[in-house]
Amino acid sequence: MTEPNQAKNYTINGIMLSIPEFIMSPKLHDDLISGTYESRELAPIRANIRPYDVVLELGAGIGFISTVVAKLFDNVHVVSYEANSLMLPIALNNHKINGVNVDLRHGLVTGKAVPEKVEFYEL
Repeated sequence: MTEPNQAKNYTINGIMLSIPEFIMSPKLHDDLISGTYESRELAPIRANIRPYDVVLELGAGIGFISTVVAKLFDNVHVVSYEANSLMLPIALNNHKINGVNVDLRHGLVTGKAVPEKVEFYEL
């Protein structure tokens, strides 16, 4: 039996990721193994981010994109929001193991009034 806090480790495009099994889906695993995870986002990021940019990410998820951006240049400032509190420690850990500094914040960004409690997909 698998322990609930066990994680699988991946390296994709030079980024190390530790993903707890409780959030792992077959598609996420396949995309990480094949190198296709968030692959469509990488070329525009690399083509457009410049030194001293301030980058706002909405939806940190596992911390992959914010790590990629933070690794591009030492002086890029990345601010990343994640609404799902279960994802925050995962993203923080992935930032840490890659040695990047990302300003990760817990919050929901929306154009509408938000009720005090927002339901997320239960894993």
